[in-house]
Amino acid sequence: FKEVLADTSGGICPSRILCADWQTYAPMWYIPNYIDSPRYLAARATVMPDPDSITIGYGSSLSHLPSFKKSGMLEALRRVFLGSRFRGNDGGGKKLRFVLAGDKRLYDLLPIPAVQKIYQPYVRWTDWPSVLARFDLTLAPMVGRYDASRSHIKLIEAATMGIPIVASPSPAYQDWIDAGVGIYVSGDGGDEGGEKERTESWEETLVAAISQLEYHKEAMRGDRVRELAASWDIGVGVSEIERVYTEIIKRG
Repeated sequence: FKEVLADTSGGICPSRILCADWQTYAPMWYIPNYIDSPRYLAARATVMPDPDSITIGYGSSLSHLPSFKKSGMLEALRRVFLGSRFRGNDGGGKKLRFVLAGDKRLYDLLPIPAVQKIYQPYVRWTDWPSVLARFDLTLAPMVGRYDASRSHIKLIEAATMGIPIVASPSPAYQDWIDAGVGIYVSGDGGDEGGEKERTESWEETLVAAISQLEYHKEAMRGDRVRELAASWDIGVGVSEIERVYTEIIKRG
């Protein structure tokens, strides 16, 4: 890969960290993941979460297996779902449930009673916004160098849909952390040690997010978050993509 990259006029990555990693072998440009907002907003307007439940949702490929296992989130979910505070519901009559969209092997890892977890198989990218719209709260566990090199797609999706998101404080999400958008566990999302501490932080943060869910929903649907999400729309980003491609072509 290094040899092939060295023969190119340049490369693009949706991660500043990856751009820095590969800059030694070829000129690199950062092009963030943009979003096709109309598809997401249409789903948000037509699909609603179950009013009788609080649905915590997560969707990804199997590449997030280490994120699940090392972030501390799995044990935190077990404590939240089985603990006295949320034993089957939120204390206000709503059932607490978890929807895992994607790889069945991630679903099987969830230490949650079978009656409280739902498996959603993979869907086409065109249908994903309608799945996401069913969530009251979504998650983004991240840990280690590999995850730090990912894009910010989960944050931009949540912001566009107005869904509260609990996330690890990963460098991939730094733009959103700086903007104060999202609910973040404490600690270093890039540190592969300290699982006990991260578990406790995930548990505390999830409990607080569920307990104050309506507040967080209102915050995620505010004008400031909408404007920030709109700045990552593909309609806005296409001119920057065109500029970068043009520059690469000129380099020959």
